[in-house]
Amino acid sequence: ILLLNRKMSTNFIDCSENEQAREIRQFLNSIGAEIEVKDDPAEISDIIKNVHVAWTTLESNSEIESVVNSVISLILLLPEQVLKPKIDEFCSQVVADATKANKLVLCLKILTGFFHALSESSTLRYPVYMSMLECAKVTSQLQMVETDLGKLKAWRSHWTINIDQWQALLRLLHTTLVKCGHTQQAGQTMYLLLASYDDYKQQAAVNDAITCVKAELNNRDVYLLDHLISLKPVSNLKGNRVYELLEIFVSKGLEDYQKFESKHMDFLISENFDTAELTRKIRLLTFASLAVECKEISFVTLGEKLQLSNDEIEQFIIEAIRSKVIKAKIDQLNDKLIVTSVAQRTFSGNEWKALLDTLNQWRSNVQSVKAQIATVSMDLSNPL
Repeated sequence: ILLLNRKMSTNFIDCSENEQAREIRQFLNSIGAEIEVKDDPAEISDIIKNVHVAWTTLESNSEIESVVNSVISLILLLPEQVLKPKIDEFCSQVVADATKANKLVLCLKILTGFFHALSESSTLRYPVYMSMLECAKVTSQLQMVETDLGKLKAWRSHWTINIDQWQALLRLLHTTLVKCGHTQQAGQTMYLLLASYDDYKQQAAVNDAITCVKAELNNRDVYLLDHLISLKPVSNLKGNRVYELLEIFVSKGLEDYQKFESKHMDFLISENFDTAELTRKIRLLTFASLAVECKEISFVTLGEKLQLSNDEIEQFIIEAIRSKVIKAKIDQLNDKLIVTSVAQRTFSGNEWKALLDTLNQWRSNVQSVKAQIATVSMDLSNPL
């Protein structure tokens, strides 16, 4: 078929729209599609619905790609007033077809080409980008999709999408990032999503806030969670069991979590929490609180407070240091830990005051050193 070796851009199509429409229909018909062969290039829903036969019949990915790109080239010839609904229809159909054929990586490649064939400022890029995320979520091929939040914000201003569409994009991006293991960027994306709500009591905000808290609690690389409380959609969850669990990880300890787990195990299981991971995390956070109060901690005290056996203590300390929750040295001779610094679990008024006092003291010390240097300098310039 003539169209199979053509590039996607309409600049490379050397036949009329009518001929192109007929040629695509004729080819699809030849490989098993039940489609009427006609010239009509304006109404192409029949082509979009029947291109699935290419995914299931053609043997090579290059053949499938050529056929689907030919359909895209026909879509790009449509009048502007019907272009968006056809792109929406195409994106939905092509992802469904590729899913059934287990060829979502190829689908992502095709959609990436489609995305870049559209103007960077075109609002038509939005449904293509969303479909790309759907493919990446399943295939973990996130390197093929732009995820930089600064870039996405710039695109948003060009695309003129509404707030619901923007929130849908951030929500899907968050899910995809979590699925692909990009937990830090997923957290940043969720914070941006929650900050986008004016009415943080609406159900969508509540659902997103719950998703945010669950993701951060399950994230083994996130320990300090105090900042979540300041997010209005999250603070609005007070009274919700998820919020109760969050409060434990913000400011309480191992025994508080164990009581919660004992009372609400069904909840933890139904919400897909990893209880072993939660126990590991709260034990580290309890250790952090203990280290704030005491800079030298005996192994006996650690064992009692953290419910660890003598054989488990040293390995636990190593894990705590690796997690950067604390910085410390092990005094094996005296069976104790010497803490040099520790992550602050909460930062309330007292912590801000302590920080201010430290900064004031630092400034005073610097001024004193400067004065001493000035005195020495004058002495050197005016010898006896």
